[in-house]
Amino acid sequence: MGRLHGPEGPARAVLAARAAGFDNLSLDLIFGLPERLERDWAGDLQRALELEPEHISLYGLTAETGAPLGRRVTEGREALADEDRYADEYLLAHQQLVAAGYDHYEVSSFARPGFRSRHNGVYWTGQPYAALGPGAHAFYLPMRRWNLRDWGAYRMALQQGELPVEDQEAVDQDSAALERVWLGLRTTEGVLLDRSTSEQRELVANWERRGWAVVQGVSVRLTAEGWLLLDRLALEFAEARPVLASCS
Repeated sequence: MGRLHGPEGPARAVLAARAAGFDNLSLDLIFGLPERLERDWAGDLQRALELEPEHISLYGLTAETGAPLGRRVTEGREALADEDRYADEYLLAHQQLVAAGYDHYEVSSFARPGFRSRHNGVYWTGQPYAALGPGAHAFYLPMRRWNLRDWGAYRMALQQGELPVEDQEAVDQDSAALERVWLGLRTTEGVLLDRSTSEQRELVANWERRGWAVVQGVSVRLTAEGWLLLDRLALEFAEARPVLASCS
């Protein structure tokens, strides 16, 4: 995949961090690699577990426009995993990591007890956050803004006493409502279920029959299978009830 650290780099980094006294580490794992690489995903998951990290983040490989991989995919010189293999690898990670004692508490996040990410939790619960550094994003409802990415331009703006903002946008009520649903459904906190809305009740009942969601008290949360359909299900739920509050 062109990573400079090579296959043994993560293990060396973990050993160095432990030797330096760090007792809270997170590993990033990427799945859905091109099939031609013949990657042993189950074996890589086991090797990650052997490093005993407190937290693991899981990401499906994407081909970003303008990046080398994106160009190769566009030109037909590379192919990402198809939907079936993508789903199989995601669900295998869910099974192995949960069996090893990790809490799959967010679509891409697994943690040992007491080690959930507090930083990322700010994003998932819709709390405000600041933008510090080139390309960083900030959110202060209803405004979302992002900084200049170029370091020289960022530095010059600060030297001139200006905020290094590249652009900003206002989040309208409909968008905010959809974001609350999407953010809530991406975590095990789920979203509030309005039992008085027949359309929503029927929708969630269908999800349950398909194994995509479970209802817990007054909330509904997605299963690992449901998380594979997160964008679609969030839109369906938001349309079933236009304005919805998160359970967080």
